[in-house]
Amino acid sequence: GEGAVRFSDAVCIGVSDDGRWVAQYDYPSQQVVVWDTTASWPDSGPVGRFTVANLAAPPSVQFWPGGRQLELSRSEGERYLWDLDSGAPPQRLGPMQQPASLAVGGRI
Repeated sequence: GEGAVRFSDAVCIGVSDDGRWVAQYDYPSQQVVVWDTTASWPDSGPVGRFTVANLAAPPSVQFWPGGRQLELSRSEGERYLWDLDSGAPPQRLGPMQQPASLAVGGRI
């Protein structure tokens, strides 16, 4: 139907630690969509969505512990946090830190 998102269009999927929430980035619509896996018809539609435009590459999506906050990380290093309880637009977090490089043998 109109506004429906097919999982076949998802490029990244994140699942909350308790398995209740599933987030997907839908490439054609450039939206992050969140689903409640415990909901049954007619309440089984998306519980939230927001548009993420102008991406050079698909973002990664990951739930924070507790499952009510979703982090979206872009390849450019930008990060956003979406509080699912507040319904407010995602807030920009600081840039991702580059991990330390490890040499052979585990020495830095």
